[in-house]
Amino acid sequence: MDERLTNDAHQKPSKTAPPSIREHPVPLGTRRNTASMSRGRVRTHTPNSRTRSSAHLSEAQIIGAVEAAAHARVIGKPLNRFITIHLEKGELPGRAQDSIAAFLKPAAAWLRQRGVALTRIWWLEHATGTGVHAHMFLHVPPELSEAFGHQARNRWLRAAGLVPHQGVIRTERIGPRGFDISNAPQKQHQSYANQLTGVVRYMGKTINPDAISGLHRHLPKRERPTLAAAFGIKPEYSHPIYGRRISVSENIGPAARKRYQSVRR
Repeated sequence: MDERLTNDAHQKPSKTAPPSIREHPVPLGTRRNTASMSRGRVRTHTPNSRTRSSAHLSEAQIIGAVEAAAHARVIGKPLNRFITIHLEKGELPGRAQDSIAAFLKPAAAWLRQRGVALTRIWWLEHATGTGVHAHMFLHVPPELSEAFGHQARNRWLRAAGLVPHQGVIRTERIGPRGFDISNAPQKQHQSYANQLTGVVRYMGKTINPDAISGLHRHLPKRERPTLAAAFGIKPEYSHPIYGRRISVSENIGPAARKRYQSVRR
């Protein structure tokens, strides 16, 4: 699979959406990136621009997230905790990305003090009715999960500038209770893999329902499946997200996966 986890791309809303949704404006908000210009290249947008928006997760982003989750398992840090934060319910004070960063900073420090590197994927959705909300996959050792959840629901939520109303944050386990990748029986490994696959498919529900999968270029155009069919995903509409839509921690990102593969050869 392509290891690139591309940045957010501007796409038009699906033609299958209701007229009121199709007409929702999605500004481009382009500008020059001086860092790229200094290297002799001109980039006409900034991926995390406050004015740039994306309507869907791209195929490369979904593949990148799948490969990141798989790599987390390979390096012994399976993504075994699923967190949802309803930002608007928590009275989001500013940008969603800033609140996520403020939430994860003390979480990373707390884990680091216990000898655990923060290993995570997060992404944003903006659904009608629930508003802007964030989903996260994280690695939390089973023996720390209870204390981690307590900190997440209280101190870290406040650090993110959110009000801890009931239902603002939900944490769930991925895989069997007490799942330890180093000594778990095969049955537990399969159970974890099945649950993770289900959560990843849930993550991908904001893909463009009209997009054709690039993984099947060997087939005639008329026979190529949509992204949704290729990944077994049921698409759902999401309002545009301004700025970064999805992020992967460095230790399971494209560069880390590439380094790991080069050492293994």
